[in-house]
Amino acid sequence: MTDIRYARTAKLGSHTAVWGLTVNNNPTISDIYNTGPAWQYPYFGPDLAPGAVASPIINGGFMNGVLGLTAYTQVDGKWYIEAGAYKVPSKSFIDHVNGMYPGRLDVPAPYLRMAYQASPSSSSNLEVGALYFEPKLHPMGSMGPGSDDYKDYGLDASYEWFSGSKHAVTVQGQYLYETQTLNNSYAAGNASNLHNHLSSLNMNANYYYKNTYGVTVGAFTTSGNRDSLLYSASSANDSPNTNGGSIELNWVPFGKGDSWAEPYLNLRVGLQYTFYTKFNGTTSHASDNNTLYLVFQSYLF
Repeated sequence: MTDIRYARTAKLGSHTAVWGLTVNNNPTISDIYNTGPAWQYPYFGPDLAPGAVASPIINGGFMNGVLGLTAYTQVDGKWYIEAGAYKVPSKSFIDHVNGMYPGRLDVPAPYLRMAYQASPSSSSNLEVGALYFEPKLHPMGSMGPGSDDYKDYGLDASYEWFSGSKHAVTVQGQYLYETQTLNNSYAAGNASNLHNHLSSLNMNANYYYKNTYGVTVGAFTTSGNRDSLLYSASSANDSPNTNGGSIELNWVPFGKGDSWAEPYLNLRVGLQYTFYTKFNGTTSHASDNNTLYLVFQSYLF
């Protein structure tokens, strides 16, 4: 994922505003908070592990397959506003840069993000926000007329608390609701409903001790109406409904400010367990999709 920024600072009377432009290839990748779909927990996971059959399209549906131009501003370090649009380049360009071609957008898809940030105390930070995304997509390879029209609405919040360099707690949540008018897929016989909806909720909380030892717990749920064609290939009862959670342990041996070679060398060792109580519409054998994942990440700058 790529995000290229241009930023300036300006004085507006007694107010200070940071404003700029960003060019990126994934909606919400330009967001300055970790609650947008592009940055939401879990931050890593196995590529081969099974997943839910459906998710709101802003949650990875255009990852590395679009180019977006947005303008943003943050006033007094509190109000954040970002607005812009996304367009899919030609398939030959996407193939050349090894991206994922999602299909064609006849008109740029508008994107709007707003958030408010406050500090309830000198050791805490609170953020609440909302987003909107509206792509009209001609699915790749489809011969049907018209476009599949999506409207994604999102709400998010995060709270951070720090106690010097010893303790750190972060709580995050994100809710997405999507309406779908599947003109193309319905006409082509790839969806049994012209109108569908999806909703997803993702929540997590983590604790770090001395920026070295961390534990994170998370919960997620996706729900929507049944569609006998859209979900039939991956769902036993044509439903996208999926519920589960995760537990993650992390060790960051060079995470402290006085660590050896800081900040040029970093290492994270993580153990993540993901479990399902419902998977693609059924509780039967949902736990067969549980995953244990061990990861080593190293960074040398």
